[in-house]
Amino acid sequence: MTKPKLQKNEIEVLLSEEKIGPYTLKPWSFGRFQQVFPVLTGRLIPALVDAGIDLERLDQITKEGPDKGLAFLPEIATALMPALPPLVAATLDLEESEVHAMDFDQVLLIGLTIVTQNLARIKNSLPLAVAKIRAIAGGT
Repeated sequence: MTKPKLQKNEIEVLLSEEKIGPYTLKPWSFGRFQQVFPVLTGRLIPALVDAGIDLERLDQITKEGPDKGLAFLPEIATALMPALPPLVAATLDLEESEVHAMDFDQVLLIGLTIVTQNLARIKNSLPLAVAKIRAIAGGT
């Protein structure tokens, strides 16, 4: 069985890296996603759901691209603020206390970069996280 060939722009997107201060950010690998998943389901996705940011809204941001999608950035940044330290820590293999000691703007920029680089993975996790939250809420 032959593997489908990826177009150059797809490869560039998959391998895109962003350097912020001493940190190089790139889309999550499968292993990194497994490490980050508890933060997604326990903190980040519930924060989005609580703020009323659902799959439709995330799809709109993705389809409109970064320029038009940035209109939602303040809303998303506000919703995600409490979830950013554990997300950054899990993504960069840092202790959460190290993230809390970082400059506010740097944490915000790193966190939002992580979210935008991995938006498809986050969107794909949203239904699972919502089901998990409902199961926990229904069980208590």
